Amino acid sequence: MQLIPKIARQARQLNVYQRTPIWVLKKPDQTLPGWLKVLFRTVPGLQRSLRAATDTVSETLMVLSAIYYRQAPWLVRMCEKAGISNLREQLPNRKDLWEKLTPKYGFGCKRPTFSNDYFRTFARNNVELVTTSIKRITSRGITTQDGRSRRIDTLILATGYKTFEKGNIPSFDVIGSNNISLGDFWHDHRYQAYEGLTIPGYPNFYIMLGPYALIGTSYFKMVEGNSIHLSRCIREANQRGATQVEIRQSAHDSYFLNIQKRQQNTVFLNHNCALSNSYYFDHHGDAPMLRPSTSLEMLWRAKHLPMEHYRFSELGNHAGFGTQTSESHNQLTSSEDHFGKTYR
Repeated sequence: MQLIPKIARQARQLNVYQRTPIWVLKKPDQTLPGWLKVLFRTVPGLQRSLRAATDTVSETLMVLSAIYYRQAPWLVRMCEKAGISNLREQLPNRKDLWEKLTPKYGFGCKRPTFSNDYFRTFARNNVELVTTSIKRITSRGITTQDGRSRRIDTLILATGYKTFEKGNIPSFDVIGSNNISLGDFWHDHRYQAYEGLTIPGYPNFYIMLGPYALIGTSYFKMVEGNSIHLSRCIREANQRGATQVEIRQSAHDSYFLNIQKRQQNTVFLNHNCALSNSYYFDHHGDAPMLRPSTSLEMLWRAKHLPMEHYRFSELGNHAGFGTQTSESHNQLTSSEDHFGKTYR
């Protein structure tokens, strides 16, 4: 979506090999007038109020439609209608492209986007939309399954993101106190983390973009909430004279069960997402990218979650402060049994 409109204005010929179409809404992208900038500088709270208003709109469209699909399916239908209207307004005389550019899956299954010029690019004489699957790529060109070959000078790959895949998150080896690689643990027992930040068996390890951590309205909201959370953990450890902080297995398990319960309401499990080829899904069939909650709830929990959910101890002393060693020592066994039998 970002590359195609700009490249089309420079290339003699652009062939776009589309795997899966995406939902594209209109982008409200007006230049701020000078007088509004003056008001931002002179009226206290105005910019913060405007941000709150835009956050509310984003929360409604991007979060409620995906996370609370069962409660508000009509909202998803509205987004889909808006996407189709945007397509047809940009390509009013190209009905032959409508079908190819219209997603066959529900809004929210795959990452939607905003653009005012993406669709209209396909009406250019030097742009061809190819939806036939690629058979092979050679040094001279691309051959599709229908046998047609097209010569190319430059091949540009825009095939999506790696997210929750082994070797990507984390992108380096993390070995816990249970002697298990975190990547192996997640790969075998589903992606999971308490509040998307901490994992039992991996003390003093905080992962900013953990499973079910991202809030749909803004990446920065997630960073803000997780920063508050981990700062509280560090301050609490300093106050207790502890050098090791670890989420308790029981608190983590309770949180993960709640996450899985909430997932049943999301668009991912209710709206024909099998055709989306979405990077939201992992090999378990879960969608650990987005947190099934609002940003307000996430921030509130970050500020008020009980610190007793954590075990604070000195390095090498798994008993911690007033806790029993059995929970920590038996963690690996109980974790394997719990995830293997209860969650899968």
